[in-house]
Amino acid sequence: MNLESLKNYRLGVRRGVRFNVHLPLSETTQRVDSNRQLFNMLEKSRIDIALVGKANGLQIIREMEVTDITPLPRPC
Repeated sequence: MNLESLKNYRLGVRRGVRFNVHLPLSETTQRVDSNRQLFNMLEKSRIDIALVGKANGLQIIREMEVTDITPLPRPC
């Protein structure tokens, strides 16, 4: 996976996160206020990929007791 391949997915990002400015975001990228909102959208299949830091994502997965969401390897 690389940054260019992300264009083929429905992405979700948190507003105000600095690393998102370097990503290939489009007008269809969903922007929300919290990581929990991103993971709720993933569970409801409203987005394909939630772009969050790995530690934050793993914490939300544990807190929400989600079993069908897994982290992807970091894009090259």
